[in-house]
Amino acid sequence: MSKRIVHVITRFINGGADENTLASCNWNAENGDDVYLIYGNHVAPEIIEKLHPRVTHIQVPNIQRDISPHKDYAAYKDLVSIFRRIKPDLVHTHTSKAGIIGRAAAAKLKITAVHGVHIAPFLNVNPISKLVYSAAERVASRWTAAYIHVSEAMQAACEEAGIGRGRPHFMIRSGMNVTDFAEAHPPEDWEPIVGVAPGTPKPPIIVMIAALEERKRQIPFIENLHYVWKQCPDARLLLLGDGINRPAVEEAISKTAHPDQIRLLGFRKDPARILALADVAALCSTREGLPRVAIQYVASGTPSVIAALPGIEEIIRDGVEGIITSPTDVSETAIATGKLLSDADMRARMSAACRAKDISNWSINTMCERQEQVYKQVLN
Repeated sequence: MSKRIVHVITRFINGGADENTLASCNWNAENGDDVYLIYGNHVAPEIIEKLHPRVTHIQVPNIQRDISPHKDYAAYKDLVSIFRRIKPDLVHTHTSKAGIIGRAAAAKLKITAVHGVHIAPFLNVNPISKLVYSAAERVASRWTAAYIHVSEAMQAACEEAGIGRGRPHFMIRSGMNVTDFAEAHPPEDWEPIVGVAPGTPKPPIIVMIAALEERKRQIPFIENLHYVWKQCPDARLLLLGDGINRPAVEEAISKTAHPDQIRLLGFRKDPARILALADVAALCSTREGLPRVAIQYVASGTPSVIAALPGIEEIIRDGVEGIITSPTDVSETAIATGKLLSDADMRARMSAACRAKDISNWSINTMCERQEQVYKQVLN
């Protein structure tokens, strides 16, 4: 039987939680549900275009990422008003701010709510943010029928912090079209993308896919590229993603010894094809759940260098599918990237391990079918 579902997310941009939410909305709509998506003041038009025509989307500008008691209360009132009008059977909240406000509004109207934990809001943040979000999440657990975590590490972090005690917790991998990455071929016009003249042999290529935000640490990685160039002087870095940190990233690129060897490609609709160009993929974020790009790196058969993140070993094992580096020292990530770029045998061995890895649990159908079981359980 069809149901009316409202998904609520703080931002709707080109990030991992957003793509997860997009897939959930579209799958629900394709399977006959009446689906609404509510998002805050920060939205990327290109991801809106990917929504199924049967998904009704509503922007609530008062939903903002930063803590603001005035705006947060206004957002709460906005959501109560919208929920009262829509009368959903279920509210599925995503990300921290929307998760807390959305569940509070659902509780006001006695609507069943589940919460998706894409990243624990109290990990690797300043002490005040940690205190505020930990306390808020413990309160919000009273309004939460179930938790859906993207990794075992996120579930463990919440349970250890006493969040959702007595509530059911489910671990459901963040789904994506993994076959797109497994079967992708490089663009035929790769030379202008990389920044070399036609007919030039392909240089060693590093690809990093991440929103341009401070926590993704593109700037420290750029500042440490001299370690890579010491081992591979002609290496190119391709940065995929966009965001508020773009001007600062552009400035960091301009200050390097070889700015022409770093290409800021912005948001692209063909990340799988760009990744097919890569010899090595990299990621040095300070905060993530289980980053979706890590699964995409593995699916594409690209060996990677990734800073240690909670749950990363669930997809990439150090020395097998890639190299795991210190979460605090970006220079270590750069040094390891150069080492991997200069060792063809190591890359071949890791690429084969990536190709052999079973990543079927990260498919969209698997994710959404398991979410559907959670919905049925809490609604019954």
